Amino acid sequence: MNGFNRYYLVKQEFFIKHKDKHPGSASVQFALVMLMLCVLFLFGSAAHIFAADNPQREQIEAGLIYKFISFIEWPEKVSGENKESVSRVDLEGDQPLVIGVLGNDRLIKAFTPVIGRLVKKGRKLVVEKISPDAQLPVLERCQILYLAATSKTEMLALLAQVKKIQVVTVSDMENFVDLGGVIGFSEQQGRMKFSINNRVARASGIYINAKLMRVAVRVVGVEDDK
Repeated sequence: MNGFNRYYLVKQEFFIKHKDKHPGSASVQFALVMLMLCVLFLFGSAAHIFAADNPQREQIEAGLIYKFISFIEWPEKVSGENKESVSRVDLEGDQPLVIGVLGNDRLIKAFTPVIGRLVKKGRKLVVEKISPDAQLPVLERCQILYLAATSKTEMLALLAQVKKIQVVTVSDMENFVDLGGVIGFSEQQGRMKFSINNRVARASGIYINAKLMRVAVRVVGVEDDK
């Protein structure tokens, strides 16, 4: 069974199981996007499925970012003299996993169905709106930071500001990974794709699983893990 048929079989089972929920509700729509993304990660392409169900761009981006969490490990955040000697450790306990969003309120809304869910070793998912004048202490709370497309000069300034903190930067700005971002979305022939700058991630102590890199359309610095 190919990915297309597998998706529609699972989708049918989903609607039977959740027949009491309105098909247009935010939770149902997000769940359908996650089904699409499962097909993407299992079969390498969900292009026809995306075209058939026509989800909003922000729903796809939110679903992808949510899925990325499972494939990323962040170093433990510490301060002082020991900062350089920290090995890769997943934070646990009551500390939330924070996704900061700068400049895209529709993306924040798309995350609504999963805000508060437990992800990555029991950490609660939090989504915060980041103001353009946010200072470093606010940005340091984020594990993922979405930056809406802006001018090249402004984006370079934003990336320079967060360069030394352990955050996965994400944007749909053109050539984002070449500017120094970690994950960049792009739409190619009606398909949502993403690129990864593994070199920037590793410089921040962030580990991206090879499984995620295999489904990226482009990876910068993949040789750094060899």
